[in-house]
Amino acid sequence: MHIQGIAHDHAAKDSDGTALHTLSSGEDLDTVANRFGVSRAQLLAQNPHILHAALIGPGDTLQIPLAHIGSSENHHSQLGLGAVAQSTTDLPPVVVTPSPQPEFPPFFPEFPPWNPEPPPIGGGGGGGAPAPITEATSLEDIADLLGEEVAEIINKSPALKAALEALFSQNWTVELGNVSEARLQSSQIIISAGQNAEGTIATLAHEIGHAMHGEQFDWSSLTAFVDSGLLTEAEGAFFNLQVRSELASQGIHIPILTSDPAATHSQYIEAWNDYQQDGNRQQAISTLVEIFRQHESTASGVPYVQFYTDYFNSQQNPAPPPPGGGGGGGGEPTPPIQHH
Repeated sequence: MHIQGIAHDHAAKDSDGTALHTLSSGEDLDTVANRFGVSRAQLLAQNPHILHAALIGPGDTLQIPLAHIGSSENHHSQLGLGAVAQSTTDLPPVVVTPSPQPEFPPFFPEFPPWNPEPPPIGGGGGGGAPAPITEATSLEDIADLLGEEVAEIINKSPALKAALEALFSQNWTVELGNVSEARLQSSQIIISAGQNAEGTIATLAHEIGHAMHGEQFDWSSLTAFVDSGLLTEAEGAFFNLQVRSELASQGIHIPILTSDPAATHSQYIEAWNDYQQDGNRQQAISTLVEIFRQHESTASGVPYVQFYTDYFNSQQNPAPPPPGGGGGGGGEPTPPIQHH
């Protein structure tokens, strides 16, 4: 505490057998104890407001326990009390102003219990982290399924965001899997896990392109079926290029999905640039169909022409549907549409 009205180099005797001493510059607990012939422990016992010896300094006031050093005039002179120790009637009133004490954290941090109580079996009460979602059925689910960065990029592509909203309104789902594909009959878009955000966006755009094109397979002949399969692949590539163009204008660069980038990358760029100049979407799709016919392969390395040929041949003698038209009302099955 600060004491006003007493010189810093003197101690004033109090009525309880103690003297008040205000520390000067350069003084600490040990120098005061030596000066007045008392121990540090005696000073700390007489001044319980001192939390630690290092917390006092110039201007702070200590009570000096005179009982430990005697009360003779000689002792008073030794202490520097002089006439002040013999009579206090002429002293000015002492005004005590408490010094604000700093707040210190507990010396030992608080640790959790050594053996915390285990959660109830079955997760009763909803404790713990929520289980990760396995599918997205709305835009709000995308961040939880595919990550915050993917969700942020989607919001920067008007075409991609609008397409997802439209598909979700038709009860489509987006899920993670080992191979990316669009399952048209079950309304599922499967995205392969482990890609970075840009790769995920490119894959998502490609599969959404398939989903928006829908089930437009021509089973009238092998040639017609293969051409219709290549057409839906071209639709996926077109939407990949559209989203890529939108994001590039904002400094975000997603890849063009291709199994043969050395042969096809420049062809995709040329097809898209031509479309932006003339607006002829049909011509752009026809160009992309030929790229798939000549160069592209599935994720398993099978050329797309061969993939759709094999699928057509495998379905020429399908088992009859169950009585009552189960299995979607009959008709030809729809192949899963995979990207490279």
